[in-house]
Amino acid sequence: MLLTVLIATVGRAKSLRETLDSLFVPGNLTEPDWEALVVVNSASDGDSLRVCQDFGARYPDRFRFLVRPQPGKSRALNLGLAQARGELVAMTDDDVICSPHYVAAAVDVFRRYPADAVQGRVLMNWIGGQPEWLAPKQATELSSWDFGDEVIPYQLGLTGCNMVVRADVARKIGGFAVELGPGAAGQNEDTEFSQRLREAGYRQIYAPAVLVHHQMPRARATPAMLRKRSVVRGRSMAYYRSPPERLARLTQWHLRDCLSLEMRALWLALRGERARALKLQCQSRETIGLFRQYWLFRMGRPRTLTYELTEQTAAAVAPTPNEAKASLARP
Repeated sequence: MLLTVLIATVGRAKSLRETLDSLFVPGNLTEPDWEALVVVNSASDGDSLRVCQDFGARYPDRFRFLVRPQPGKSRALNLGLAQARGELVAMTDDDVICSPHYVAAAVDVFRRYPADAVQGRVLMNWIGGQPEWLAPKQATELSSWDFGDEVIPYQLGLTGCNMVVRADVARKIGGFAVELGPGAAGQNEDTEFSQRLREAGYRQIYAPAVLVHHQMPRARATPAMLRKRSVVRGRSMAYYRSPPERLARLTQWHLRDCLSLEMRALWLALRGERARALKLQCQSRETIGLFRQYWLFRMGRPRTLTYELTEQTAAAVAPTPNEAKASLARP
């Protein structure tokens, strides 16, 4: 099989159905040799399991689902990567709308260009309207990923919202670190994964034809949420950025810098420059999260990254058909 579209999900049955509906459209269904594989990251998520059962009945030759009950998006993705039948694995989220020719675009880019990993284009669907205070940097942090209309070399971090990798490459580098991402440290499982890809010498490109639209309700795009995400991002970064040798001295310096940023942000907010104020606040909170996590490591919290992806591990956690049916029967 040529392509597996992989989605990890938990607790989003409604948006998962919308994502799958956008994938199973005529433009994609006419393409040969592909499958969709959903990994439900909870054995008790009955609503998501029922959505999967429905699509499995409608598209038995195209759709599969597995259950990874241990929490963590990285664990779910690792199971999917190990069990994927495709030579290529297109990873996206459970709250996107795929383009009508998503499958063909994902396959075609590997036929036309020498690449091991592809960053696709992510445009935002602002439900309720785009916040007027949102700066381009903050939109990127909400997974808006648009670098123009041309295929170009790409050296930034991949976003799990829309990335395609060669399956054998993903397995060789061990998949995703289970300490990172939602359900663990919170973020950056895709950033750290793509960092290892680049360090191993694999080639990345950006391909705008591989397109999804990220559904973003305005209620999820708030300044408070972005500030919170910045702290979580900083704490996640600490797992793969080595702490400085002079931690105490640098902590004092960065705390003074953060205080300065917060004061400048307050001044900008009072002048009505909300976007610039938020940018400085997010910069400050990311630094605070980073150094807070460094100190937790210094005090004894394990600083490890575990790459669990092996075929044997995946086989051990993959549910049998009867186990999947039993999950559906749970309240």
